[in-house]
Amino acid sequence: MHKKVYISSTYKDLVPYRDAIRDMFQHKGLQEEYLVIGMEGYVSENGKKPIEVCLEDVREVDIYILILAQRYGSIVEGEGISYTEMEYREARRIQAANPNYTIFVFWSEADNEEDDFGNAQGPENLALEQFYESAKSENASFIHPFTTPDNLCKQILLTFNYNFKKPSSLNDYREALLLVDRVHQSYKFSRQIRQRVNSFYFSSLYQNFPNDFIERIYSLEMGGSYNKCNLELGQINQITPAKFKVAFYDHLSSQWGKERATQTFNYSEKLFLSIELNSVQIQSDVKLEHLHAVLLDLLPDFLMQDPNTSSNNVFVLFYSYVPTDEAGIKKFDAFTKKLSKDLNIPGCLIPISELNDITKTDVRNWLENFIRSHKFDQHDLDELLDVGDNPFANFKMSKVNKSIKDWLKENMLTN
Repeated sequence: MHKKVYISSTYKDLVPYRDAIRDMFQHKGLQEEYLVIGMEGYVSENGKKPIEVCLEDVREVDIYILILAQRYGSIVEGEGISYTEMEYREARRIQAANPNYTIFVFWSEADNEEDDFGNAQGPENLALEQFYESAKSENASFIHPFTTPDNLCKQILLTFNYNFKKPSSLNDYREALLLVDRVHQSYKFSRQIRQRVNSFYFSSLYQNFPNDFIERIYSLEMGGSYNKCNLELGQINQITPAKFKVAFYDHLSSQWGKERATQTFNYSEKLFLSIELNSVQIQSDVKLEHLHAVLLDLLPDFLMQDPNTSSNNVFVLFYSYVPTDEAGIKKFDAFTKKLSKDLNIPGCLIPISELNDITKTDVRNWLENFIRSHKFDQHDLDELLDVGDNPFANFKMSKVNKSIKDWLKENMLTN
């Protein structure tokens, strides 16, 4: 039997988000389990006020999803509160009497959604601010605000997975582990992509796992719809310009699954290319010269089809360094600036803020919010995160990932 899902939100400002959610639930795997109900399917019913129809639907579903953005919404006549808040209050009333009735709350923030909600009434509105705070504190389902329609759908999928499906393998946690980190940087990436910017660079300490960020923006922000190629400069050992170029294009061909003997691209293609330099390769002036020459040939066509149109392809150049490598950072910055100047493409190579390490608070919140099939207590969390006299000393994402997976394997996947 289908579980019924009610989507509650203001409407005009969230049409793309509501459409994305409804499209997501049309996928076969979800369509067989869930039936989505919302205002899009309403028809007038004789003798019934709109709010009566809304509340009846709220009572009949199994799962209530509230989406909060930057509008409070239309006020119900005679009630003094919005339709959305009235629906939420009804859902809370039902949940108090029926523990199987599930409420999920997802929210945006003004800073993250100024592009989409810039003209909407903001949270300075007291009613909206109070509604936001109460709903988030009572039923927040995600530790971060949503950023794009795709990001909101990912949050919903993960939340459903961890509430309704017992994990069968560590792979079930892969996306959630990625979501713990890099929220602000990935939002900046998403916003730039929506504005048709498609070329980026950043640097990061190696121990802060810049490759995790690349995996995140590809798997979650790009939605897996792009053909991906990840290339580390150390994979190319040739020292002559001609052999370097041949080896470079061989890597593109093998990962994209299409011959790339030349730098000619079809506008309809959606290709994702990331190139990593590290503290060893940055020392080779010869390799940097060869890379500069190849990118100077490749990127104009890869990123643009004509002077007025950017392509659908995405390019990311990043530098992973060790803590003592200040000279390498300066060299990478100089290389990037020269490449950008020589390319002379507007909006090319946009910087992404340096990736700072994740905090224990983030990981703790993630555990508390996503692994609902086990009730973590204070001792569990402290043991998992290895809290000592100085809990933030030497705290790195790689150690956290390993600790989480080891703990899950021992406590959840052996039953």
